[in-house]
Amino acid sequence: MEHWERRCFNGEWFRVGWSIAKAQVNRRKHGVAFPDAISVLSDPHGIVEEQFEGGESREKFIGRDGLGRLLVVIVFIGQPGVGESTETEGFIRLVSARRATAAEFKEYFA
Repeated sequence: MEHWERRCFNGEWFRVGWSIAKAQVNRRKHGVAFPDAISVLSDPHGIVEEQFEGGESREKFIGRDGLGRLLVVIVFIGQPGVGESTETEGFIRLVSARRATAAEFKEYFA
């Protein structure tokens, strides 16, 4: 089962979603709920790094959530009509969310 909602980031609308089972595991393992993690994508001081893992391109966001915590959020970003996508608007699928490490704190505040 999955959860999807529409969100606007930098003036562009996306469908944002995640696996409910994966969100529950993530919260137990890392103490971060996916609904809280979404706000990291809107951090104007956030850092974005492209990663390639498991045969797909992913984005790593380092930024503050709405609660002020510095988090690392891994997402897959799909563009409308690219590849096998039949989506009519872009979508963001949350993969994981956790608190930042000491090295990531340094990177963010550098």
